[in-house]
Amino acid sequence: MAFLKHTFLDFSGAAQSSRRRTQSEGPVVRELVCWVPGAVAGQQTKEANSEAQEITTMMLKNIPVGLSHDQVKESLLSLGVVFDVLHVPADLRTGCNRGYAFLNCTSPGAYEDAAAKLQNSRLPGCSNSKKVLEVCRAKMQGKAALKHVA
Repeated sequence: MAFLKHTFLDFSGAAQSSRRRTQSEGPVVRELVCWVPGAVAGQQTKEANSEAQEITTMMLKNIPVGLSHDQVKESLLSLGVVFDVLHVPADLRTGCNRGYAFLNCTSPGAYEDAAAKLQNSRLPGCSNSKKVLEVCRAKMQGKAALKHVA
């Protein structure tokens, strides 16, 4: 059986403090922990799983800054990553990329495959870089979310 931890803050004891408190010290706060079993936990994990099925956009961190947009694209394609939008932000002052990219995969399955291939790996052709790639779920999901930047 799964349990979820919920924490509540109790401010009711603030007025009953045994010593006089100044305003800068703030109120006395007690932390109350509650464990919620079964059905509620199951509902929340189902909601999380349905959200996980819709994940198609990732943030790829630790890209070597010397690579251009086209070089990053070619490296990803050579690994067999299937995507429809790639955005590699560049520093306007230096012209180099900022070390991260946003990548929208064509499906949630393609996202999982890409994440497995890219997490803790290095881009092909970047043997002189010691940077190891890190895959994170992007806050905004979908092709439409990246349309304004791509």
